[in-house]
Amino acid sequence: MQDTAVFRHRTVIDPTGHKVGTVSDVVSDPTTLEPRWLVVDTGLLRSSHYVPVIATERTSTGELSVPFDKGTVMAATKAHGSHVLTSQEEAELGDHYNLHN
Repeated sequence: MQDTAVFRHRTVIDPTGHKVGTVSDVVSDPTTLEPRWLVVDTGLLRSSHYVPVIATERTSTGELSVPFDKGTVMAATKAHGSHVLTSQEEAELGDHYNLHN
């Protein structure tokens, strides 16, 4: 099981190195407890959005690089206060981030 603390408070950057936001929380699979989704605070109107952990790579400087630009992240489902995702929301996020291929 991967420790979710390695993700928290990390800066998330897009493929060009521009800041997307900062990780405020991690949503783990309820069965395996493996991290599945990052809750990324984009800083605009204090909104947070889900980003798949599977798409992240850690840079040499400790940032998390994702293959999505800020617009793509901001178009994803907004994070709820509880950070609990329904199966339908997870499916929608999978479609949004094209994770089914």
